[in-house]
Amino acid sequence: MPVELLTRRRPRRTLITVFALACAVIVGAGIYGTFSAFTSTAANDGNSFAAGVVDITDDDTGSAIVPVGGLTPGDSVTRCVNVRNAGSIAFANVALSGTVGGSGLVLANALTIAIDRGSGAAAGVEASCAGFAVEAAGLVSGSLSAFPGPAAAVDDRAGWQPGAVKSYRMTVALPQSAPNAAQGQTATLTVRWNAAT
Repeated sequence: MPVELLTRRRPRRTLITVFALACAVIVGAGIYGTFSAFTSTAANDGNSFAAGVVDITDDDTGSAIVPVGGLTPGDSVTRCVNVRNAGSIAFANVALSGTVGGSGLVLANALTIAIDRGSGAAAGVEASCAGFAVEAAGLVSGSLSAFPGPAAAVDDRAGWQPGAVKSYRMTVALPQSAPNAAQGQTATLTVRWNAAT
């Protein structure tokens, strides 16, 4: 009988040992969790972002640059306009194009137009070319009906920093060779400068 008592006591010791190990693991995990709760944070405040402004303007105050009526063969008219980068971003390119309209294809075919780029034109409401100094002649040259459209625009890729101003001189002429069928017809031209960054 003493042997049996000894046999029954041994499992108790084993059970106590296992229980003690489990407690040690739990306590150890609690200590590790406490240490891992230490943190530190750095912040960088006040960041802000703003888009630049692309703004191209001209000084014609919304009026036509070349409002001409009563042309006869041999007549010509020259007008200037100043185009400005009024935005906060440099332009990578300004594309010059136009749309031709009116009631007469004969007149549009007969009229010629030349556009030169330069600087210093008085321009404004009077579209005056006083002070104009040519820098690039013949940007556009030929029949009015063949004026470059948006798909074939004339590119101007240089010198378009914010505040830059360029003068454009337009000369429209009705040659002596204009056909009689051009009489009484009208032709229109909408010119556009399209800025891109």
